[in-house]
Amino acid sequence: MRRLLLLLAILIAAYVGYPYLTLYWLDQALLNDDQEALERLVDFPQVRADLKAEMQGQVLEKAAEIKEKRPILGTFGQALTSSSPPAWWTAPSTAWSRRKPF
Repeated sequence: MRRLLLLLAILIAAYVGYPYLTLYWLDQALLNDDQEALERLVDFPQVRADLKAEMQGQVLEKAAEIKEKRPILGTFGQALTSSSPPAWWTAPSTAWSRRKPF
């Protein structure tokens, strides 16, 4: 019974502690300008795709609201979401690694 409780306590501690360990790894990767470690920890293409979809949804919602009042502007907003993003949006950003620490 004690072994089962010990195992359960270890599993709960791991479950609770793992997010903090991941944050520590992210922090260390950023502090040490370790781009490879950061790329292992974060799926940047998926983050970009999720952000793009979220932004498109927000623009479409706002465009629908505006289209009721001003049809031309609403149509323009809807057209913005259907076009491909500019090159600076899809290119991998390494600006954080060029930044000098304070």
